[in-house]
Amino acid sequence: MDTNTSMMQFQQFPTSSYSSILYSPSISPMDEDANMNDGQLVTLNYFPCQVCGQPGHGNHFGAISCRACAAFFRRAATGAKTIYKCKKDNVCEIWQSGRFPCKKCRLDKCKEVGMDPGRFQFDRDPISATEQFVNTKQTKRMFLQLPETVEHFLSRPHFIIFIEPPSYTDKNFIDCQLLLEKASHVLELGAEKPLFAKNNLQKLALGLNLVRDVPSGGQNIQILTKLGKDEMMTYWETDFLAVTRWLTYFDDFQQLPHAQQVLLLKSIWHVWSRLDKLSLTATGRRQKLCEQRELMLGWNSVCDPKTVDLDISWFTKYSKEQLAFKTSGRNVLNKKSPKFLTYSV
Repeated sequence: MDTNTSMMQFQQFPTSSYSSILYSPSISPMDEDANMNDGQLVTLNYFPCQVCGQPGHGNHFGAISCRACAAFFRRAATGAKTIYKCKKDNVCEIWQSGRFPCKKCRLDKCKEVGMDPGRFQFDRDPISATEQFVNTKQTKRMFLQLPETVEHFLSRPHFIIFIEPPSYTDKNFIDCQLLLEKASHVLELGAEKPLFAKNNLQKLALGLNLVRDVPSGGQNIQILTKLGKDEMMTYWETDFLAVTRWLTYFDDFQQLPHAQQVLLLKSIWHVWSRLDKLSLTATGRRQKLCEQRELMLGWNSVCDPKTVDLDISWFTKYSKEQLAFKTSGRNVLNKKSPKFLTYSV
């Protein structure tokens, strides 16, 4: 090292004079190299912790403190259930013999010098930057308006987006008013037969057997070869009313207002019917009432998804080939669900 180049001289001032680590006001960090070459001295002032008097680390939560006191205040101020007590009437010395003897006095000192729990940053982002980002117009629009999907823009399901739409736009509507009136009347009448059980779950299980009308002796199984509009309407009406009758055995459901009962019924009947058919299929396969590839639609009817003639012309203008993926679920059912259907019920 060149002997003509002066060394940086560090000077530690008394703890009562300063409260942070800064360069001397007459010298900036950018001029450090130039000042060193000019032979000037650079003085670093060590500002002590305002809580314990040890060398400070910087401004933490509104006061100059060391890392130890900053970490202590963060733990102590967030622990609302922790109550500290002082054994010397709140006159303890904060730093004594290399340790902090009293947590109560230390916490009081932190608050006295201006440390504020409101300055905690739990998300680790600067508070000013976060507020500035959230309050921008672009951010507000991003949160208020969800991006429009292609399906919503075209008003077509995602599985037929790439299919050329038909030139006509006629739509068929199904009037379910009479069916809803029947279901509403069943809910008003209540359960068909009184059932007594230990709990609601057991009562629902007993009511399910009554709703299904399980035959006691042998029954003739009908194999459906065609599923069209008439067949689907019949099954929909049967399933809808079956769910309605089953819910009459649910005591808590009967305590709801009538309008809310109808609303829940319209929301769950189709899910219930699908699960019920899976349960029937599992039971039917165990009892050898249907083949492994067949599905039971009721106790007296089954169908083979691969051979049944499915008429979809009454609810869509697309051909079965264009919507072939919609029936791909039956392949999953035949390949992956036999074990589930056999052992789950």
